[in-house]
Amino acid sequence: MLVTREESEKGGVIPVYTMEMDQKQCVYRISINDNEKENQEKQAIIKKDEDDTKDAVKQILLPVILSGFGNMGAGIILDTVQSWPVFKHIPQLIILVPALLGLKGNVEMTLSSRLGTAANTGGLEDKQKRKQIVIGSISLAQCQASAIGLLTPLIAIGFGYIQKNKDEEEHQELTVMKVLLVIACAVITSGLADLLLSSLMCLICIISSTVFKINSDNISTPIAASVGDLATMGFLALTSRLLYSGFETVPWISILPICVWSVITVITGIIARRNDFTKKIVFTGWTPLVMSMLIQNTSGAVMESFIRQFVVMAAFQPVINGFGGNLVAIQSSRIATHLHKTCKKKQLPDDHKNFCILPWKLFFGQGSHGKLALILVLMAGPLQLPFVIIIRFITQRAILTPQFVVTYYVCCTLQVFIMLYIGYCFVHILWRLGFNPDNSAIPILTALADLLGSIFLACGFLFLQAINDPNALITDATTSTTSNLIATNVTEIMNTTITTILP
Repeated sequence: MLVTREESEKGGVIPVYTMEMDQKQCVYRISINDNEKENQEKQAIIKKDEDDTKDAVKQILLPVILSGFGNMGAGIILDTVQSWPVFKHIPQLIILVPALLGLKGNVEMTLSSRLGTAANTGGLEDKQKRKQIVIGSISLAQCQASAIGLLTPLIAIGFGYIQKNKDEEEHQELTVMKVLLVIACAVITSGLADLLLSSLMCLICIISSTVFKINSDNISTPIAASVGDLATMGFLALTSRLLYSGFETVPWISILPICVWSVITVITGIIARRNDFTKKIVFTGWTPLVMSMLIQNTSGAVMESFIRQFVVMAAFQPVINGFGGNLVAIQSSRIATHLHKTCKKKQLPDDHKNFCILPWKLFFGQGSHGKLALILVLMAGPLQLPFVIIIRFITQRAILTPQFVVTYYVCCTLQVFIMLYIGYCFVHILWRLGFNPDNSAIPILTALADLLGSIFLACGFLFLQAINDPNALITDATTSTTSNLIATNVTEIMNTTITTILP
């Protein structure tokens, strides 16, 4: 039977070209051609991803280095403020640090991942749709950040109560006014940092995808971290000192920002709910945020308890946590985009049939994700060591002994290795179960990176203590082990600037 295009259209048959054979054979043959075409498209995408691995490394390198300066700045600020009266009298503020720094993973990196997927699938090309996405994204991020800012200090206070020392001094006893101050500091810090970062993320994703034609998954998350860590620690330091300075004269000063941001949470939630791009996430995106908040508060409790014993540890905490979270966020965002482009939900691509594979098959296999993961693991140590050296000269406390450098190198490399493997498996598991990794993966993974970083760094200092390394023997946060003129000048400039800004 001769089947032509005209006959097939009238009869509702699939063929689009003339073929001399019976109808059953024709339909069968055309279905094969369709499958072959689909497979060719998928293979082209997979080949393109492999070719993009080198470009991805080039695009990732500079933003990750820039993020290191943000991590380092946050560490220096934490090292400075840990001796301030407000942080000594209210130790719960130290527990807040990982959770507040983790907001970039909870909210901003999730936002960045969603925008990256939208950009790579053509969602930001239309001007009207782009405007709707930006408004919805900023509103949702502000709603989530404000809500997390209200909830996080309550958990931090609970951890602080559990860790309460019987020999605690009278001025460290927690009162209602101090609880309100902790909540106010958290909500102001999270709200202001989120407003800055969410606006920056939207701008970066739009410019990178529409102007420079760069994959925003490679650059947006590290830049969010570089600005986020520094801005968050800066806002926390300034807010806590400002509120604490007026604490004695106006005890109820903390209530005003709590009320203001409670209203902002409701208003931005309503705006996000009415936006087509974010309306589904308003109610469904909270589970990973709450889980990550619990994990990060646990990380904060670990950090707070060990900082009492190892004061040198404070300056390096944001660096190891920040790098680990940044690298796993980049990898997870790229995998999520790959899944969105190559297969439907609950289906895995042909080149990744198993969502859990052995570690050596991931890092030494043929897949593009494994190649990039191995490169990121090898980059973790060399990228962090220059910042460790800079921190030593600025803080005046750390001593760069060979055992300290090797211990830190091993700790950060192990953290990144474990997190990239967990991230690969976790993103594929979420996709196989029907969840969107853009909304669920990054918050939990960055929180786990914070927890692992705190644990590995604490274990590293315990090892250094066992071998009598001087970095683990310094117990007074105000003691300087060496006099360095450059470090002294930098510290004096920071203190003078803060004193000038604050009353």
